[in-house]
Amino acid sequence: MRIDIHQLPDEAKTKFRKAIVEDRKLDAVKILRDATQAKLKECKVIVEQAIKDHQIGSSGEPGVVNADETVDAMKTVKDHIFSHEKIQAVKVYTASTGATLAEGKIFVENLIRQLETECPERFKESAPNQSGCLLLTLVFAAIVCLLLVQFFVK
Repeated sequence: MRIDIHQLPDEAKTKFRKAIVEDRKLDAVKILRDATQAKLKECKVIVEQAIKDHQIGSSGEPGVVNADETVDAMKTVKDHIFSHEKIQAVKVYTASTGATLAEGKIFVENLIRQLETECPERFKESAPNQSGCLLLTLVFAAIVCLLLVQFFVK
């Protein structure tokens, strides 16, 4: 869903901006939901981005935000985290939010800690399989042993 803050009624727009400036996230979400009938998650994403934009010194006037793209990007970030692809998660996060690499790294590390406590089973199930290295080492050792035996038997 595409939500244009500028299309809100004047009263809702004023209340929304005031809530953003005062960092009242819940009030801003409620105002946005009441004015647009959008889903809670979409409103939350838009409010978080608006607060972030305000905190890093943008104009303070939240504009058009494509909530679907932001939600999709966060799903992709989580998918990379569950696949143990931290660097890819940081790249997706920074590309979708405009954050710096340092901000992206901090965000992803915090998200990893949060997800590890919320759903530790996803991390245990998808842990990378490292038995291939051991198997390769054993095969190599067996070949070396066979070659040594052949060399010394002759």
